[in-house]
Amino acid sequence: AVVSTQSTGEEDDDDDVTDYVIAEEGMDRIALALGTTLSPILFQMIPTLLSSQEWKQRYVGLMTLSIVGEGCVKSLTPFLPQVLGLVIPLFRDAHPRVRWAACNCVGQMSTDFSPKFQEDFHALVLPALVAVMDDNENPRVQSHASSAVINFCEECDAEILSPYLDGLLHKLILLLQSGKRIVQEQVVTAIAAIADCAEAHFSKYYDSFIPYLKSILINAKDLKEYRMLRGKSVECISLIGVAVGKARFMPDAQEVMMHMMHTQSTLEADDPQLPFILQSWARICRSLGTDFLPYLSYVMPPLIAAASVKADPEVTSADIETEEQEGWDYVLLGEKKVGIHTAILEEKADAINMIYCYCDELKGSFFPYVEEISKIVVPLVKFFFHESVRTAAVSLLSPLLRSVQDYFATAGAATGADKVYIRNLWNYMFTNLNEAIMKEGDFDIMYEQLQVFVECLEVVGDNALTEEQLNQITLTFREIIMTVNEKRADRTDRRKDPDFDTEEQEEQEIEEDKDGDVLAQLAESLGHIFKYHKASYLPIFCKKPSAEDDEGENPLSLMEHILNLLQPTQCSRDRQSALCVVDDLIEFCGSTATPLIPQVIQPIIQYISDPDPSTRQSAVYGAGICAQHGGDQFLPHLPIVLQRLSAMINDPESRSKEWAVATENAISAVGKIIEFHSNSINLGQILPMWLAWLPVTVDEVESKVTYSQLCKFIELYSAHLFSGGFQLLPSIIKIFAAALGTELINPAITSRMVGILRQMQSQLPSEALQSAWSGVNPEHQVRLQTALQTQQ
Repeated sequence: AVVSTQSTGEEDDDDDVTDYVIAEEGMDRIALALGTTLSPILFQMIPTLLSSQEWKQRYVGLMTLSIVGEGCVKSLTPFLPQVLGLVIPLFRDAHPRVRWAACNCVGQMSTDFSPKFQEDFHALVLPALVAVMDDNENPRVQSHASSAVINFCEECDAEILSPYLDGLLHKLILLLQSGKRIVQEQVVTAIAAIADCAEAHFSKYYDSFIPYLKSILINAKDLKEYRMLRGKSVECISLIGVAVGKARFMPDAQEVMMHMMHTQSTLEADDPQLPFILQSWARICRSLGTDFLPYLSYVMPPLIAAASVKADPEVTSADIETEEQEGWDYVLLGEKKVGIHTAILEEKADAINMIYCYCDELKGSFFPYVEEISKIVVPLVKFFFHESVRTAAVSLLSPLLRSVQDYFATAGAATGADKVYIRNLWNYMFTNLNEAIMKEGDFDIMYEQLQVFVECLEVVGDNALTEEQLNQITLTFREIIMTVNEKRADRTDRRKDPDFDTEEQEEQEIEEDKDGDVLAQLAESLGHIFKYHKASYLPIFCKKPSAEDDEGENPLSLMEHILNLLQPTQCSRDRQSALCVVDDLIEFCGSTATPLIPQVIQPIIQYISDPDPSTRQSAVYGAGICAQHGGDQFLPHLPIVLQRLSAMINDPESRSKEWAVATENAISAVGKIIEFHSNSINLGQILPMWLAWLPVTVDEVESKVTYSQLCKFIELYSAHLFSGGFQLLPSIIKIFAAALGTELINPAITSRMVGILRQMQSQLPSEALQSAWSGVNPEHQVRLQTALQTQQ
């Protein structure tokens, strides 16, 4: 009732808190808390509202849809076609405020239900938005239609948007030239969003927009009311520059940057153009690459100043009444009131994010700033007062390392100088990063921290961590797993509560997903530690923590924690993560890890037929790794492994899209059994069976292993392959033809295959070869001929 008492976007300029605003906020909170419960109640009412003869009721129905979408995503998604069937006709409503609300509704739905909304309903939504832009008597409707286009483009694929570009951009250029500032500001941002989404598809429209946007920078520079339009125009130009690329943008870039430099030097502190200009510098750098270097000395000082600003929290007694300042957030902690200057901290985070753009794009050319930036940013990975600051800081670590690496590579520095510099910088980073991971309470941020840890290891390379650091990160990983276990135990207890409901169940499912993300990234981190430290890490991985490191009874080693994650009672995602760790352990530790084969082989065998495709793939890959590195420890398990792998490969559904990757990994695993245990199997039986499973055509990583095995087996075991004549020759020729000229093999395998074909031409009976060749389809015959002619 309260929602229906007020009207529309006319109130956007009014800062007063009205009953209408309070009702909107209340509806939003109810939807977020009770989305699934609320949906059926609302949809007894909304169709009636949308079909009412009273425009206010139609307006309220549309606004309610806009408000509740985020909270009701799960329950509303299946009914989106019906919802849009009610909404789209209202773009032609007789009342402008209803048309405005229809634009608002599809704009919000574009955000709440993305990317499915864009994928499924582009043909309904975009023509409706283009049509309502003709509402020349109602600029607010035109402006809001442009705003909805912005929302739609944010999560839209370029190929979806491309067919609509002509009509959409033609309408937007007309609106841009209309002279109505309220429309122009949204139109410019809509053009920017389209360019960002369309990327190279925008090139054909470049000359239609850039001259007009540049004219705004020149002609509106002395008019204060046009500052926002100028800022948005700079933003739009920079996004177009990124979309079309350096070659197209370069002729205009210098003129635009000169305008930006002049404007920035004259801005007042509160000028709304400033954030647009600062972010546009970073985008132009992304477009121009190293051609941007002459401007770097101009853009970096204000960013360094913003990143360096001190914004420590203010702590006062909760009993003392103090006036709360704008731009601050306040939290009561016991008897203390903590104030955090969030506005300054957001600027600090934005500055670090822009520094990231320059460092990531310019790489070695950014090196002169690495030391100064590192001193500012690295400690901020532990800045627990503001998550945006610490996530921005952690994201910058690996680009800083890569900048050093690239600089020394291009500068031709003395041998070893780069390693010393990188090592010292990484040691400084690791100390802060490990502490940050250990203390992080937000699993979304922890996931990013672990990602960055992996990226840093990839830069530093072999022996990236000292023994002390390996011990420290191992303790951190143990703490993460124990924290996940504690959280899961708490959730299990909560599910026993009589008040536990579906809403809380949905919240728990989200938390479970976050747990799984963190454990998967932890597994990735362990894999990289094994990759770069090999067997030297194994004793630490298997070592139980000392008494001072763990207060619990019978503390588990990290290895034992991983083995626990392999248990059948764990969810499939955790089992898959644990299998990845085991696979990497056996692969990178080699013979040192063979004593562990008896502890890990049973779960691997069990999960070869797991119903989860990812778990199955990790298991069959692990079976192959155990065959390759397990030696005599693997032999007692060889028969059952071979039996399970064969049964899985021969399953009628094994080549379906869902299972194809796991199946091709299994074929490679059987190849490893043939390669490394030929004396323990019946080659005459196994080789033809293995050959019958080829070609492999899906997994372009494992295919190279399999086709390399094929070449090796033909070279070593021709007597087994051709013992009964040349019955297998047509299969071999067809398999070669399927692989040659594709991404399934690399140049080395191509050369090897061609060498085998030529050897066959010279040694095998011509009639057998011709018969085999004739069984190949014409397209693949061309591949064979091309390979033989090219590889001379």
